[in-house]
Amino acid sequence: MEFKTPRVSEILNPYSSIGLAYVPKDILEHAATRGTIIHTYATAYARGDFVPTIDEEYKPYFNSFVKWYDENVEKLIFSETRLYHEHLQYNGKPDLVVNLKGSKDNILIDIKTSASIYQTFPVQLAAYMDLLNVNNLHCQRGIILKLNKEGKIAKGYDYDDCNQYYKIFLYALELYNHFLRPKPRMKRAA
Repeated sequence: MEFKTPRVSEILNPYSSIGLAYVPKDILEHAATRGTIIHTYATAYARGDFVPTIDEEYKPYFNSFVKWYDENVEKLIFSETRLYHEHLQYNGKPDLVVNLKGSKDNILIDIKTSASIYQTFPVQLAAYMDLLNVNNLHCQRGIILKLNKEGKIAKGYDYDDCNQYYKIFLYALELYNHFLRPKPRMKRAA
Protein backbone atom coordinates (compact mmCIF):
# COMPACT_ATOMS: atom_id res chain seq x y z
CA MET A 1 0.00 0.00 0.00
CA GLU A 2 1.38 3.43 -0.96
CA PHE A 3 0.95 6.62 1.08
CA LYS A 4 1.49 10.20 0.02
CA THR A 5 4.75 11.72 1.13
CA PRO A 6 4.65 14.56 3.65
CA ARG A 7 5.73 18.10 2.78
CA VAL A 8 8.76 19.64 4.49
CA SER A 9 6.46 22.19 6.15
CA GLU A 10 4.22 19.37 7.42
CA ILE A 11 7.22 17.57 8.95
CA LEU A 12 8.40 20.76 10.68
CA ASN A 13 4.94 21.98 11.69
CA PRO A 14 5.04 20.64 15.29
CA TYR A 15 8.20 22.69 15.86
CA SER A 16 7.12 25.76 13.87
CA SER A 17 4.10 26.25 16.07
CA ILE A 18 6.05 26.18 19.36
CA GLY A 19 6.97 29.87 19.19
CA LEU A 20 3.56 30.84 17.84
CA ALA A 21 1.39 29.14 20.46
CA TYR A 22 0.19 32.44 21.94
CA VAL A 23 -0.48 34.23 18.67
CA PRO A 24 -4.22 34.45 17.93
CA LYS A 25 -5.40 32.07 15.20
CA ASP A 26 -6.81 34.85 12.99
CA ILE A 27 -3.44 36.65 12.96
CA LEU A 28 -1.62 33.43 12.01
CA GLU A 29 -4.13 32.73 9.23
CA HIS A 30 -3.76 36.27 7.88
CA ALA A 31 0.05 35.95 7.93
CA ALA A 32 -0.17 32.61 6.08
CA THR A 33 -2.43 34.16 3.43
CA ARG A 34 -0.04 37.10 3.04
CA GLY A 35 2.89 34.71 2.61
CA THR A 36 1.08 32.69 -0.05
CA ILE A 37 0.05 35.78 -2.01
CA ILE A 38 3.51 37.36 -1.85
CA HIS A 39 5.12 34.09 -2.98
CA THR A 40 2.81 34.06 -6.00
CA TYR A 41 3.70 37.65 -6.92
CA ALA A 42 7.44 37.17 -6.31
CA THR A 43 7.57 33.98 -8.37
CA ALA A 44 5.68 35.61 -11.24
CA TYR A 45 8.09 38.56 -11.16
CA ALA A 46 11.16 36.29 -11.11
CA ARG A 47 9.81 34.28 -14.07
CA GLY A 48 9.05 37.44 -16.02
CA ASP A 49 5.34 36.62 -15.97
CA PHE A 50 2.49 39.09 -15.71
CA VAL A 51 2.09 40.40 -12.15
CA PRO A 52 -1.54 41.33 -11.47
CA THR A 53 -2.59 44.44 -9.61
CA ILE A 54 -1.29 44.10 -6.08
CA ASP A 55 -3.42 44.94 -3.03
CA GLU A 56 -2.05 47.91 -1.09
CA GLU A 57 -1.44 45.69 1.95
CA TYR A 58 1.01 43.50 0.00
CA LYS A 59 2.80 46.15 -2.09
CA PRO A 60 5.56 46.90 0.43
CA TYR A 61 6.52 43.21 0.68
CA PHE A 62 6.48 42.84 -3.09
CA ASN A 63 8.53 46.04 -3.56
CA SER A 64 11.01 44.74 -0.99
CA PHE A 65 11.44 41.57 -3.05
CA VAL A 66 11.73 43.42 -6.38
CA LYS A 67 14.43 45.75 -5.04
CA TRP A 68 16.49 42.82 -3.76
CA TYR A 69 15.91 40.68 -6.86
CA ASP A 70 16.82 43.42 -9.35
CA GLU A 71 19.92 44.39 -7.40
CA ASN A 72 21.24 40.86 -6.82
CA VAL A 73 19.97 38.27 -9.30
CA GLU A 74 21.59 37.52 -12.63
CA LYS A 75 19.50 34.53 -13.69
CA LEU A 76 16.55 32.45 -12.50
CA ILE A 77 17.30 28.70 -12.61
CA PHE A 78 14.25 27.16 -10.88
CA SER A 79 11.04 28.32 -9.23
CA GLU A 80 8.21 26.87 -7.13
CA THR A 81 7.98 23.33 -8.44
CA ARG A 82 7.22 20.40 -6.15
CA LEU A 83 10.16 18.01 -5.77
CA TYR A 84 10.21 14.52 -4.25
CA HIS A 85 12.81 12.57 -2.33
CA GLU A 86 12.04 8.97 -3.20
CA HIS A 87 14.46 7.39 -0.73
CA LEU A 88 13.52 9.47 2.34
CA GLN A 89 9.86 9.80 1.28
CA TYR A 90 9.20 13.54 1.61
CA ASN A 91 8.50 16.42 -0.73
CA GLY A 92 8.68 20.19 -0.87
CA LYS A 93 8.40 23.22 -3.08
CA PRO A 94 11.54 25.38 -2.86
CA ASP A 95 10.91 29.03 -3.76
CA LEU A 96 13.71 30.03 -6.14
CA VAL A 97 17.11 28.91 -7.31
CA VAL A 98 19.12 31.71 -8.87
CA ASN A 99 22.57 32.75 -10.00
CA LEU A 100 23.55 35.95 -8.22
CA LYS A 101 25.34 38.68 -10.16
CA GLY A 102 29.00 37.82 -10.59
CA SER A 103 28.50 34.13 -9.72
CA LYS A 104 27.59 30.93 -11.53
CA ASP A 105 26.74 29.10 -8.30
CA ASN A 106 23.16 27.95 -7.81
CA ILE A 107 21.73 29.65 -4.72
CA LEU A 108 18.47 28.62 -3.06
CA ILE A 109 16.30 31.59 -2.04
CA ASP A 110 13.62 30.96 0.59
CA ILE A 111 11.25 33.95 0.77
CA LYS A 112 9.81 34.92 4.16
CA THR A 113 7.26 37.60 5.08
CA SER A 114 7.28 36.93 8.82
CA ALA A 115 8.32 39.47 11.43
CA SER A 116 11.18 37.24 12.64
CA ILE A 117 13.53 34.52 11.49
CA TYR A 118 12.33 31.41 13.31
CA GLN A 119 14.45 28.40 14.32
CA THR A 120 12.77 26.15 11.79
CA PHE A 121 13.65 28.36 8.80
CA PRO A 122 17.26 27.15 8.31
CA VAL A 123 16.06 23.56 8.91
CA GLN A 124 13.49 24.01 6.13
CA LEU A 125 16.19 25.57 3.92
CA ALA A 126 18.45 22.54 4.48
CA ALA A 127 15.64 20.11 3.58
CA TYR A 128 14.95 22.07 0.38
CA MET A 129 18.65 22.03 -0.51
CA ASP A 130 18.63 18.25 -0.12
CA LEU A 131 15.55 17.97 -2.34
CA LEU A 132 17.23 20.11 -4.99
CA ASN A 133 20.45 18.11 -4.80
CA VAL A 134 18.75 14.70 -5.16
CA ASN A 135 16.82 16.13 -8.13
CA ASN A 136 20.07 17.26 -9.84
CA LEU A 137 19.58 20.98 -9.18
CA HIS A 138 22.69 21.28 -7.06
CA CYS A 139 22.88 24.31 -4.77
CA GLN A 140 26.05 25.63 -3.22
CA ARG A 141 24.31 27.65 -0.51
CA GLY A 142 20.97 29.02 0.64
CA ILE A 143 19.60 32.42 1.58
CA ILE A 144 16.58 33.11 3.74
CA LEU A 145 15.20 36.31 2.22
CA LYS A 146 13.21 38.30 4.78
CA LEU A 147 10.98 40.79 3.02
CA ASN A 148 10.45 44.19 4.59
CA LYS A 149 6.89 45.25 5.49
CA GLU A 150 7.76 48.90 4.76
CA GLY A 151 9.05 48.20 1.25
CA LYS A 152 12.77 48.59 2.01
CA ILE A 153 15.14 46.19 0.30
CA ALA A 154 14.83 42.63 1.63
CA LYS A 155 17.51 41.30 3.95
CA GLY A 156 19.25 38.04 3.09
CA TYR A 157 20.44 35.62 5.76
CA ASP A 158 23.18 33.51 4.19
CA TYR A 159 23.64 29.81 5.00
CA ASP A 160 26.80 28.43 3.38
CA ASP A 161 26.79 25.24 5.43
CA CYS A 162 23.42 23.67 6.13
CA ASN A 163 24.77 20.33 7.42
CA GLN A 164 23.85 20.93 11.07
CA TYR A 165 20.34 22.02 10.06
CA TYR A 166 19.96 19.03 7.74
CA LYS A 167 20.75 16.71 10.65
CA ILE A 168 17.98 18.39 12.63
CA PHE A 169 15.60 17.90 9.69
CA LEU A 170 16.46 14.19 9.57
CA TYR A 171 15.60 13.91 13.29
CA ALA A 172 12.30 15.71 12.66
CA LEU A 173 11.58 13.38 9.73
CA GLU A 174 12.30 10.35 11.90
CA LEU A 175 9.92 11.65 14.59
CA TYR A 176 7.28 12.40 11.96
CA ASN A 177 7.61 8.89 10.52
CA HIS A 178 7.27 7.32 13.97
CA PHE A 179 4.41 9.40 15.36
CA LEU A 180 2.53 11.00 12.47
CA ARG A 181 2.97 9.12 9.19
CA PRO A 182 -0.12 7.04 8.40
CA LYS A 183 0.53 3.37 9.00
CA PRO A 184 -1.00 0.47 7.09
CA ARG A 185 -3.81 -1.23 8.97
CA MET A 186 -2.79 -4.44 10.64
CA LYS A 187 -5.04 -7.48 10.41
CA ARG A 188 -6.18 -8.85 13.73
CA ALA A 189 -5.03 -12.27 14.71
CA ALA A 190 -7.82 -14.84 14.78
